[in-house]
Amino acid sequence: MKHFFIIISCIILFSLFTIASFSFYQLNIEKRLLNTQQMLRLFNDKTNHFIVTIDRYLDEILSIKNKANENINKNIQSIYSEINNFKNILKIDNVYKGCFYCHKEKDLNLFNLKESFNTITKLASNLHTELILYVSGKNNIDKITEIKNKLKDENNTFIKSLHNMENHLNEEISNKMEILHKLGLALTGIFIIVNFFLVLFFYRRVIKDIDSLTNLSKTIFDEKKAVNIDLKKFQNQEIREFVSLLNTAISKLRKKEKELQEQMEEISSMNEELQASNQQMELLTFELEETRENLENIVKEKTKELQKAYQELQELDTLKSNFLHSISHEFKTPLTPLFGYLKLFKNKDLGELTPLQEQSIDIMLTCAEKLYNTIEDIILLARLDVEKEKYILKEVDLAYLLKTTISRVEKELSEKKITLIQDIPNISIVIHGDQLMLIQTFLHILRNAIKFTPEKGTIRVILSLEEKDAVVRVIDSGPGIPEKTINEINDYLTSKNIYTNKKGDAITIGLNLMKRVIIINNASIQYKSEKGKGTEVIITFPTQR
Repeated sequence: MKHFFIIISCIILFSLFTIASFSFYQLNIEKRLLNTQQMLRLFNDKTNHFIVTIDRYLDEILSIKNKANENINKNIQSIYSEINNFKNILKIDNVYKGCFYCHKEKDLNLFNLKESFNTITKLASNLHTELILYVSGKNNIDKITEIKNKLKDENNTFIKSLHNMENHLNEEISNKMEILHKLGLALTGIFIIVNFFLVLFFYRRVIKDIDSLTNLSKTIFDEKKAVNIDLKKFQNQEIREFVSLLNTAISKLRKKEKELQEQMEEISSMNEELQASNQQMELLTFELEETRENLENIVKEKTKELQKAYQELQELDTLKSNFLHSISHEFKTPLTPLFGYLKLFKNKDLGELTPLQEQSIDIMLTCAEKLYNTIEDIILLARLDVEKEKYILKEVDLAYLLKTTISRVEKELSEKKITLIQDIPNISIVIHGDQLMLIQTFLHILRNAIKFTPEKGTIRVILSLEEKDAVVRVIDSGPGIPEKTINEINDYLTSKNIYTNKKGDAITIGLNLMKRVIIINNASIQYKSEKGKGTEVIITFPTQR
């Protein structure tokens, strides 16, 4: 049986190999003929392009009367480049894979084609030489015209040779395809006949034993009991061995079947136990659901209590803001006449003053101004609380705003003889913000700097663009702030809590106001200081560029 299948396999493999070789040979011939057709079209396109280009450049040269014109030399150089490119056509790989590779240059049409190609190249080179002589002053227009006409005639001859070779190629393709078709039909017929005899032989040697094996299998599975199998009924050795193995496998299968039945009984008992456990789980689930509902009700009640407490806190916050607003106005109202009378005394409109009285008036006026600024901060702070989430930020020129704010503290600077250095560019640096809030914040920072800067000290105000941000720096020459206090201030300014810290150290109304304004205007602020070296305040705004 094994030898028989080996012989059949060898015959089938030989047949498949023959068909594959035949198909490969056919595809190779088609590919080579198609490559030849492709190269013929390439020759035709390249030659037509070459002739048209040469003719165009020649007409342009002859149309220019001034032979010293630069365009004539450019066109002659272009003709020379076209001739070199045309010569290189025979050097490309596709040519050797096409007509010259297949025909080995023995085809008469191919020989004529190559001769015509060389003639065109030679005429083009002669035309280039005559054009050079023409530019140098020689009157050879007739010679140039003659070469031009010969070039066109030779191009027609070249195209005619291409057509002849293409017709010859089509005939060759048709003849070879017809031969290959007949050869393929013959091989197919031989393959069918060989397979017919192989199938007939296989039926006589194998099919009978397979029928007996099929009947035996039906008997075994129908009766479901051990069957005595007579191996002598089977003529084929391999089938006899297979039947013996089948008998052994059936015996083992019956044994496994009994084991599986026992396992199924065990699984059935386990299933009953699982059902009992499932019932217990359902009871527990029901109890958990009741507990969850009770917890939800408790959470809802607590949530309502929290909402009520939150509303009460909001009302208290509103009352606090209104109180601050009202009390600030109450404080601010009597300050107006107080300022008026103090200025009248200072300006000596109500009579002369002694030096001690003038000093007292200055102290009183300074304290009144500080009180006025503190009240302004409280009013703004109250407004921020009352009007939160109602701010509409507009475009603000930060450079102009800084200059305006500095002009409002010139009097305080002159009183302490402090030099203020402005490093503000003369260009618009636009941000989105609230102008009044920003002015109040910068006034607070500048007044703090003036307060802690000694007489005849210096304060620097710097505005710069860093990447996509506008950065304002206010640097004073005061005594500086201790490191612990600086850390407290920066921690407060960078935290999300807008109120004071637990201890209240170093956090003033001004800082609280400053933080609110900075948050509203989408900015950030940082303090830097070393004891004895002054303090630097850095505010960063996103720009609108």
